Amino acid sequence: MDCRITHIPVTTHRIMPWKNGGGSTTEIWIDPPYSNVNEAFLWRISLAQIKTSGPFSSFPGFDRTIVQLSGAPMHLYHQRLSQHTLTPFTPYSFQGEWATECSLDGDKAEDFNVMVQREKIRAQVSCHHLSSQYSMDGSALLFIWLWRGFCNLEIGNQNSCLGPGEGLLVEQAQGRKLFMTGDSAKLIVVNLDLLADPGNIGL
Repeated sequence: MDCRITHIPVTTHRIMPWKNGGGSTTEIWIDPPYSNVNEAFLWRISLAQIKTSGPFSSFPGFDRTIVQLSGAPMHLYHQRLSQHTLTPFTPYSFQGEWATECSLDGDKAEDFNVMVQREKIRAQVSCHHLSSQYSMDGSALLFIWLWRGFCNLEIGNQNSCLGPGEGLLVEQAQGRKLFMTGDSAKLIVVNLDLLADPGNIGL
């Protein structure tokens, strides 16, 4: 069976307020499609524009991974106990039910967000600086998002090209090798492992 590749252009992104109203989010993808953060969605990919220090929204039962892309250093305080300073373009994971405060050293920042239902899906997030070819093993579900540069993806007899801000959803790619070729590309790969049958995941 051939894998299924869905190209996600910037024009399909949706801008919406945070769940707690404290900022805005650019939603790249949510499953099921056209659900929202107030429903029992399975997983979500988004960009957060942070313009001031303040609390993160609460997402009980979800695991979160964020990657700071730009802006002032971000310091996260969990449960008023532990503290973590984000390293740019490096994944950082925490639980969505933790009471989390963000402190900015400057006036704004942007980060890439992954949220998954803990009991059904596990997300592994990796960041890549791509100046030549990179290969990886396929899986049941992959999400690839390009931050900067340009990237070509080859899997089997299928080819796709990504520009800045665009994404690819790759389904049923297990047992296949993916080849990505980039020119000064910075991309994020989200590998989604299904822990339980979540129904019609993907498209």
